[in-house]
Amino acid sequence: MDSLIKIIKIIEIIKSFKEYKTAIFFNGGKDSIVLLDLIKRAYNDISTIPIIYVEKSDEFPEMLEFIESLGLTNIIKTHDMKDTIKALVNDYQITHVFTGIRSTDPYGKKTSLIQKTDSDWPQVLLVNPLIDWTYHDIWIYIFDRDLEYCELYDQGYTSLGQIGNTFKNSLLFDHIKKVYLPAYKLKDGKDERNGRIKYTLPLVLEGEVIHGQKNGKSIGFPTANISINSNTKLDYGVYYGLLDFNGEIKKFVMSYGQNTLYFNSKYTTLELHILDLITEDFYGKILKFEIKGFIRNMENLVTVPELICAINKDIDIAIYNLTI
Repeated sequence: MDSLIKIIKIIEIIKSFKEYKTAIFFNGGKDSIVLLDLIKRAYNDISTIPIIYVEKSDEFPEMLEFIESLGLTNIIKTHDMKDTIKALVNDYQITHVFTGIRSTDPYGKKTSLIQKTDSDWPQVLLVNPLIDWTYHDIWIYIFDRDLEYCELYDQGYTSLGQIGNTFKNSLLFDHIKKVYLPAYKLKDGKDERNGRIKYTLPLVLEGEVIHGQKNGKSIGFPTANISINSNTKLDYGVYYGLLDFNGEIKKFVMSYGQNTLYFNSKYTTLELHILDLITEDFYGKILKFEIKGFIRNMENLVTVPELICAINKDIDIAIYNLTI
């Protein structure tokens, strides 16, 4: 009942903007799908409302196909949101733009239901009907209304950006069945962006194998500590990738960041655990390796059993993603 009341109130809020010239920001994601449906329910006919879609340089083809399948005849494809809003203000006297932003989004905490654009932007009011919705509110609504959504959400993705900075959420990997569960199975909505990173992959790095603390070897997961450039553009976290080791292509799991379990936690290290590698005698060797994907953020592990469990799960995910 509470959810129904919330939806009714939001539809009434959206209806209150009928007298204004409005546009809709749409990116094809789950929040946008819900926003579009709510506006349809409030307006009945949205065929004359501009729908702004910002094209990305490396959009997922599945997302492009999904947006195309919606048959939105009033969609405006652009590479510059700011210029497009300026044109809509000048040509069509647009005063309001609906968005699907929620408070848990990166910039959502500073956002309210209705707010002005920044001073250096065309002056319109941004209307954010979903600002107080949770991750699970979105999925409940999608299934209650039987809405279509991008197939990537059924493959383990919980938040979609560009191909190079968006990966499947490791918390959805079933380590028994060796498959990713769909997005709506995520237990805690605060983990929605676990598969998103700032920098873009794939990334090729090269460095010398140097002596480390041998902590990995002591627990059965020997690692190659790599000397790294202080300017390395990479988020702290756990990754997977491939390298050519003496003519053989090897899979690896990599950690990059500060180890919270051992005493050297204040130092940033890059360590490769190379799968199926027999020799450990490669100190001084220059390794060139390609980081293919992201698994998870660094965790504050406090016991060795926790670390071993986490590494085994990381290996499962690496093998899965490097095999498909």
